[in-house]
Amino acid sequence: MPRGRKAAATVASETADAAPKKRGRKSTAGSGGKHHDQYVQLGLTVSYYRKLKGLSQGELAEKAGCSRGHISALEAPGLKTSVSIESLLDISDALNVPVAKFFETK
Repeated sequence: MPRGRKAAATVASETADAAPKKRGRKSTAGSGGKHHDQYVQLGLTVSYYRKLKGLSQGELAEKAGCSRGHISALEAPGLKTSVSIESLLDISDALNVPVAKFFETK
């Protein structure tokens, strides 16, 4: 390798080593997360009320003003996801179920 390229490669390597590592936000929704069990229960409860009302995920999503994928991710027990309070309130309204019911343990 020509001398100039080697020096540039060394500088690039040293710069990469010195760069701060990106730290991702720790998800609590996925398996092993601090609140994993609560997220799973929330998703199962939403699914229960959706089916009780005879709605598909797409129909609930349309009524709640979100995507079918968002409902699907919320209901999927092993999928890492998060949900805003606003979304929970919209889903609650769409199902005509008090939001507190989503957090009752059975």
